[in-house]
Amino acid sequence: MANAPVLYELASVTRTFRTPALDVRALDDVSFTLAEGELAAIAGPSGSGKSTLLAVLGLLDADVSGEVRMRGKSVRRMSRRERARARLEGIGLVFQTFHLLPALDVRHNVALPHWKLHGHHGRALARAEALLAELGLEARMRHDVTRLSGGEMQRVAIARALVNDPAVVLADEPTANLDEASAASVVSLLGRANARGAAVVVCTHDTDLLASFPRVLRLRHGRMVL
Repeated sequence: MANAPVLYELASVTRTFRTPALDVRALDDVSFTLAEGELAAIAGPSGSGKSTLLAVLGLLDADVSGEVRMRGKSVRRMSRRERARARLEGIGLVFQTFHLLPALDVRHNVALPHWKLHGHHGRALARAEALLAELGLEARMRHDVTRLSGGEMQRVAIARALVNDPAVVLADEPTANLDEASAASVVSLLGRANARGAAVVVCTHDTDLLASFPRVLRLRHGRMVL
């Protein structure tokens, strides 16, 4: 990815959570760049700052010192609305607990970001149905999401993340608590997203998943380590 444009640039990024008892430095002077279309994993023990870093990359947390730039634009200078728009347009988020909406069926969960971005309900549903069919979930499209297995929920969450053709997919422990077959399916889906041009960044403890990524960013106590 040496000649690819820079997608993210982080320079001396520090994130401190303040509590009445003490201040916790979740990220400590973190610096790196990530190119368009790059595959990278974030590894480290629990409490090392992996999820905090993913939240920073996902523009969910801008309360940091240092500089975070996405496609050359300073995240700290974006308004809350601008960050929300940037997420909708260019970032696919896959949360560890899925965050599917129980009031909506499977296809409407997937269609929602597309409808919010483009404002056309019919096209959003058509896009969602095409993705779900591609992921082998044709028979589940109109089901209540609470009736799905963990592997099916994960595939729905990934379909939702891909529905707007994002520049980057950010996934927090995407294979956690999945059986071997479901985990392999998720890894394949992330690879296909990358083949379409999306950068993919995952936080994971999964050693098999780590081995499949050409670049691994390692964190310990909030700091980047070799």
